[in-house]
Amino acid sequence: MTMVSLIDSYTKGARAIEKIRLNGKIDLENSRLDSPTMFLRLGCHIQQHAKEKEIVWPKDTTSHYILSKILEDKMHISQRLTYFSGSMLPADIEKGKEILTQISSVHEEGKEYGGKTAFNYLLGEILDNIYTHSKFEHAWVVVFRDEIAKEVEICFLDDGITVPGNFEKHNVSFTDDPNAVRKAVTGTSTKNDVERGYGLPTTLKIATKGLGGEALILSRAGGLGINGEKSTLYRLGGPYVLQGTMVSFRFPFTIKTLNIYDYVENKG
Repeated sequence: MTMVSLIDSYTKGARAIEKIRLNGKIDLENSRLDSPTMFLRLGCHIQQHAKEKEIVWPKDTTSHYILSKILEDKMHISQRLTYFSGSMLPADIEKGKEILTQISSVHEEGKEYGGKTAFNYLLGEILDNIYTHSKFEHAWVVVFRDEIAKEVEICFLDDGITVPGNFEKHNVSFTDDPNAVRKAVTGTSTKNDVERGYGLPTTLKIATKGLGGEALILSRAGGLGINGEKSTLYRLGGPYVLQGTMVSFRFPFTIKTLNIYDYVENKG
């Protein structure tokens, strides 16, 4: 897999946003948009300011293409898997599910990503969490296939209430934002059905232990990265604070079909 971690990709994008804010211009001439965890938040920021600031477009043709599709503000399903499939998510969850069905289809139902059940579980669980908890105004999903690195990256981003904000709303105790994120990924849920709290832990196990990948969850000033058996808490400050939530997975291509029930909470 790539030597650049998901948190490094995120901080690279955050620094690019801060540079735009400080310089007053959008200069991406020498930028490479090679990770959704890096470019999705950046692209959304540029989308908000594109009318008031001139854009110096990336020289790299793939990066230029990706940015142009994000700024179009509509669904894009690339038939060239070396690029990406992505869309803003609509307010209606059923229409959101239709988008995921189309993305899954163009990625051959996750044939190289653990099979249909595993791939669709990853997409569906995060989608469900967004619509259940975040109360977003804007949300995005991107699936990016890298033929050179032989890996796929999935990234969800929303501008909703955040994990700590949702806990505060439902009087769930936590010490700080990193602790709130840790509690969320270990099963603490604000849903009425306690069993639904198993969704995110299971999703993380599938992505990291089952598919041998990396996961990153960032929300407000807290984050958690998982890579193999190692988990790392992050305390975000300054330009790295996220007014929303990002969930990213990155894992290598695999031809095996994964039995997700081996990774259901309390079973593996």
